[in-house]
Amino acid sequence: RFAKGFTRSASFAPNGSMLAGVTQERTLLVWDAKTLETEAVLRGHSGRITDAAFSPDSSTIYASGEDLSVLAWDLTGERGIVTNAGGRSGPGVERTAIAPDGSVAATRYSDGRVNVFDLARNQTFDVEIHGEVDWLSVDRFGRYVEVVTNHQGSSTVHVIDVQRQALQPHTFTLERETAYAAEF
Repeated sequence: RFAKGFTRSASFAPNGSMLAGVTQERTLLVWDAKTLETEAVLRGHSGRITDAAFSPDSSTIYASGEDLSVLAWDLTGERGIVTNAGGRSGPGVERTAIAPDGSVAATRYSDGRVNVFDLARNQTFDVEIHGEVDWLSVDRFGRYVEVVTNHQGSSTVHVIDVQRQALQPHTFTLERETAYAAEF
């Protein structure tokens, strides 16, 4: 029942009714959680999908991708793309992340920019963070974006305040250690 090429992630809708999974074929599949029957096959990304999340009311699913976009589908209606928060030109994507409630998406580009898109407010902004990126995540309420970078043998955790549209002034660094991930 599951698609060939199921790779990156799977997530349940908050109400427990659906399960969504990302495939290698740039497709987001949605299954009924009880029967595992396919409810929707969602397409629209021109590059690999990196993450997916349901809205708190389980009516919308958001997916970020290496094509520099975040797409949203209304699961209550015709299942067409209702939002495209991307398509910006620029250097390649290194990482993408989306808040579990679908309110905020973040994309890290190879030139050091982290683009944050506040889907709830329809606002976008960039923050520069230098160093090799190992991890990017958004807290569950879309308040903060966390970026872990490595530089000359140490790892630094940076936090972006979405409301203020700014990098927090404090970081913490692990000397002689490498951090591959951090979570809120």
